[in-house]
Order: sequence, then C-alpha cells, then structure tokens
Amino acid sequence: MEKTNRFQNYDVAFLSEFAPDLGPVVMIKMEKSEINAPPSIYFNEIVKSMTDSGDYTQEEPISHDKYRIGGNQADSVVLTHQKGGTTYAMLYVNSLINGQNFSVTYDYVPSSFDKFLPTVDKMINSITIGAGCLPERRVLLN
Repeated sequence: MEKTNRFQNYDVAFLSEFAPDLGPVVMIKMEKSEINAPPSIYFNEIVKSMTDSGDYTQEEPISHDKYRIGGNQADSVVLTHQKGGTTYAMLYVNSLINGQNFSVTYDYVPSSFDKFLPTVDKMINSITIGAGCLPERRVLLN
C-alpha cells in the first residue's frame, strides 16, 4: 500500500477481515467462555484440535510463560497453515481471565514472520483488561 500523503499511517490498521496480502495481521478477540478446565489444559486441547484437523502444523512447543495479557499468564504456540495456496506462520496466544477467553493471533508469511514479532510481542504484553468488553479487532502492521 502506498501512502498518498504524510498523514496516512498504515503501521496499524483495523480490518474487517483477514487480509494477509496487505501485510502482517494481528487479531485480538475476547469471548465469554464456560470453561471448567485449567487454562493450560484448555489451551493444549485447542492446539491439539487445530493440528488434528490437518489445517495447522505445530512448529514450536507450547509456552506457558512467554506472554501476559492484562497481567495474567497466557499460553502461546507457533503454527503454520495454508490460505489461498500460501503458507502462513501464526502465533496464537490465549488467556482465560474471569471466565472470558482472550486470544491474540499474528499471521504472516514465514519468511517475514520474525521481522514484526518484536512489535507483536510488545503489543500483546501491553494489553490491559478494563471493566468493559474488548471487541474483536484486526490490526495490520506495515
């Protein structure tokens, strides 16, 4: 995307749908959940169902201590998946906070995935949870 004036900024953009052809995408989602399992067991089961589907391949071991969302421990994993014939690397981070499931995903092509990862790490670790609901947001990084 080319900027037409100096006041346009595509470093962070909210999108209505996954659009990896525009650049790396970060999605933040919150949903109420009725989960009775401990968070790490819940996360392990989510990752297992993703990889068992054949749509995702786990690329790194699950981490239970790299990220925090709203000051709470979050689980994370890096997976790969295909969309439109292109392979994407995806960081999936999840935390259960007061019965609500907070998740962050970061998708981009594997060859450039690590380029934006430090920025994504800072974004994830800077999330604070307020009294209101966190709506679903999609963020485009350039």
